[in-house]
Amino acid sequence: SSILFISGSKGLNESSPQYTANAWLLSNSHDTWGPVNMRTLGQRYILALLYFSMGGASWSVRGSFLNEYHECDWVGVTCDEMDIVTHLNLKQSNLTGKVPDEVGFLTHLEHIDLEFNSITGSIPSVLCELKYLKSLKLGGNRLGDTCQMPLGNLESLKSSAYLETCSLVPCP
Repeated sequence: SSILFISGSKGLNESSPQYTANAWLLSNSHDTWGPVNMRTLGQRYILALLYFSMGGASWSVRGSFLNEYHECDWVGVTCDEMDIVTHLNLKQSNLTGKVPDEVGFLTHLEHIDLEFNSITGSIPSVLCELKYLKSLKLGGNRLGDTCQMPLGNLESLKSSAYLETCSLVPCP
């Protein structure tokens, strides 16, 4: 399935957030989502994975995220006229942990604002695939004082509140 394409074998481990996100997706009614296609399922899976990977049960927007409505209607998610996710704004939402690599499969993301949370780990190198990314805001997290950020090939990146403390390196 497309979930295996996105997460690989991690989705088969019953204790993984990938498995939990897939189980949530399969257990929910598609009646209120509108037209369902592979893109919609993929987007919902990735957003569910973000939720289950980053302490979603404690998020300040938890009641308005991962609900029965179309993902474009969730708080912090903005889509274009084709219902493709283009913006993630979960600033000050109590996110914890590491950003899952699978976020890189939201290939039309233009703006990511995850400032002032408790995000740890490194910036996923799959963000190199986001050729439309114009703004990346990760300040006020626990990503360390200095880092190397593999975003040097992203010519569309216009602003980042995190670039002051990161050196850009070429994408792998």
